[in-house]
Amino acid sequence: METIGKILLNQNGWFVAKLQAVYKNNDEWVHVDGSGGIPILQKVVIDPGDHGVPNGSEVSPYVFVVWGNDNRAKEVFKYEKGNSRTAEYTITGTTLDNSLAFQGIH
Repeated sequence: METIGKILLNQNGWFVAKLQAVYKNNDEWVHVDGSGGIPILQKVVIDPGDHGVPNGSEVSPYVFVVWGNDNRAKEVFKYEKGNSRTAEYTITGTTLDNSLAFQGIH
């Protein structure tokens, strides 16, 4: 499992999105808030730990689509506070038909 310290979202969808995260607590996934609204053609980076993800947790990006269908990444990472590695994603599409693509770790 890859270790990351941050998540980056390129917001290329025709909607307002918010970059959030889910993390594993025992056998349950816990959802945490993240960024404010991100308009089209903007990008944002969050540190999941700044939004309640405990150090050492399994974490996955989650994109809240305002007035639309949310999108959760398929990839799961180990979160390490202070780690310089960033998981990059791009979201495209419309409120009801969007896709989240993993762009790699930088």
